Amino acid sequence: MTKISQDTLDLAERVSRRRARLFPLFGTGLIIGDALTSASQVGWEGAAWLALFFCAFMLVVTGGNPFPALRRLTEDETTRANRHAAILVGYSAGLACTAGLYIAAQFFPISATQALQIALTTAVAAPLISFGALERRSLAHD
Repeated sequence: MTKISQDTLDLAERVSRRRARLFPLFGTGLIIGDALTSASQVGWEGAAWLALFFCAFMLVVTGGNPFPALRRLTEDETTRANRHAAILVGYSAGLACTAGLYIAAQFFPISATQALQIALTTAVAAPLISFGALERRSLAHD
């Protein structure tokens, strides 16, 4: 068994708390950014949105920690359960959003690019917000 220093444990605690605060803000920012730019996604704006989407997706998948040693400390049983619940929220939100877009497209002109961007943003922003909220609640009980 490897001995873990107190400094490493403190860093893991700070990372967990920071992640719980920042994920909902990042998810909300992604939604706002999408709403402000979805009508004109050409050239660099489209590439910037795609890069932002990919970063948000990686945060959801990895839990926001790219360092394996630190991830092992921040990914306890509760965190894994919270992330899985948040991914289910993202899946449900993505399906509901896509169904809403299908209905809206019957009445309003929506380009395929706009619809995909809205659906993908919803599917990634929802778990970010949900995971952050679940983590904050879990950390408050510690």
